[in-house]
Amino acid sequence: MIENKQAIGYLFSENPVEIQHGLRYFIGRGQGLTPSGDDFLVGLLSLEKGFSIIDNQFEIILETFVSSEKLTTDISEAYLQAALKGRFSTSINQLIDVLAGTKNKTALPDILTKIIQNGHTSGIDTLTGILVGLLIGTKDIKKGAS
Repeated sequence: MIENKQAIGYLFSENPVEIQHGLRYFIGRGQGLTPSGDDFLVGLLSLEKGFSIIDNQFEIILETFVSSEKLTTDISEAYLQAALKGRFSTSINQLIDVLAGTKNKTALPDILTKIIQNGHTSGIDTLTGILVGLLIGTKDIKKGAS
């Protein structure tokens, strides 16, 4: 059985088997209309829009899982499909724009408040995915640049 930290590492792997293990760990994990694990993945995918932080295989494998296996709720499947197509809420798009430096940072508190207010825990779970992506993904980007 894999642990949370190990599963997160697998999401950033270039090994397709590890990516599969990481995605299977998160897809459908949690309760509610959009389980926490799915919201976390949406956060990672939103960050991918502005920064290349995950391997291309990640999206291919996720698309396969979402379209061919019943691993989560119907609503969450729809959100993951939208995220795979680069479609996110206005607030998430605004946050990515701030992080990418194309939007004024003074709007950040309002943007974060709107995201946090999304669902019971969905906003926090999505922000967690974004934060983990920033911490791990950008670290890997910097490593590659040096």
